[in-house]
Amino acid sequence: MTPFPAQLAFLGPVLGVAGIAYFFYRRLGSEAPQQAWEPGQNLIRVVLLALVLLLFGIATAALPWSVGMGELVGALGGVALGLANLRHAAPRWDSRGGHYTPNPWIGGLLAALMIGQLVWHVSAGKPVVPTAPHHDFDPVTMALAVALLAYGLTHSLGLWLRMRALRRASTLAG
Repeated sequence: MTPFPAQLAFLGPVLGVAGIAYFFYRRLGSEAPQQAWEPGQNLIRVVLLALVLLLFGIATAALPWSVGMGELVGALGGVALGLANLRHAAPRWDSRGGHYTPNPWIGGLLAALMIGQLVWHVSAGKPVVPTAPHHDFDPVTMALAVALLAYGLTHSLGLWLRMRALRRASTLAG
């Protein structure tokens, strides 16, 4: 008998995805209160998200067209959800600087969809990371990944624009 039965081999990826789900659950609970506006952190977030989205776009040229269509749909959906989230964020500017109360549920829903897709992908016996070129790039998984990135980029850029307008209005009023 082997020390790790083959029947339990599926637990590794499932527990990994469960760990990711727990991380997002903890993050949702911690994001509900008011947060200080950090322009430097926001700039880094915008640059990184834009860079990763650019890399996804470049990689799409070498993948089947269905993956590219999935990424396009994901990008449009992510932008729409980012704009919806901006409508529910509550930014304000006072003497201490900018603050906002994020709405974690839209981003949390998108993250939960991605985690659910990963669990389905693993439970179907597919590798989480494709092992060969053009092998197992699931359009739905790629669409959700791009949707998360586009959502984050849209939300960060929109929040930056709103904070800049609030800072200017505060400067003009005071």
